[in-house]
Amino acid sequence: PVVVEKPVVVEEPVVEENSFFSDVPVDHPLYDAVIFLTDSGIVEGYDDGTFRPEQTVNRVEALKFILEITKAELKDGELPFKDTPADEWYVSYLYTGYLKKIVEGNPDGTFKPGSTVNRAEFFKILFNGLNVDVNPNVNKAPYLDVSVDDWFAPYIAYAKVIGLLDADVEYIYPSAGMSRGDTADAMYRLVNILDK
Repeated sequence: PVVVEKPVVVEEPVVEENSFFSDVPVDHPLYDAVIFLTDSGIVEGYDDGTFRPEQTVNRVEALKFILEITKAELKDGELPFKDTPADEWYVSYLYTGYLKKIVEGNPDGTFKPGSTVNRAEFFKILFNGLNVDVNPNVNKAPYLDVSVDDWFAPYIAYAKVIGLLDADVEYIYPSAGMSRGDTADAMYRLVNILDK
């Protein structure tokens, strides 16, 4: 009898599709950070299936992300700021952050919760929120646009030393707004550093 060999079927390799966000594909540089924080329940996407990594984050959103990553027990209380109504979604996060000395207000008695969090503010909130001991003394300016006397210099300098900020650039633009992608990346990197 003639033996007819069946042709060998070579299956195409399955390409992993990003089942989370249409704008953060698997080859996106922030994919791991975004997925880690999403899986941890810290950040969410939007109803249209996007994450919007370029969208800026405001001050209370940044605080919420950081308190969520530390699994902080939220407290309720009266906020000392004149621009934070008691019926806003963020009251527990802001009161907890205030009690823990993670955030403080402005000299004029405001907090400006809806203002975009800038790089300088974010790294202070991040390190304070994760109880990272940052040396307050800065002997050499870490970037050309960060003076050793700036209040945020210790946080920027430390972020540079541990690799959260690019050490190969001259300017870091401390007043630039942080995006959702930036915050996800910084938190993901810091958590991995602290876990080692």
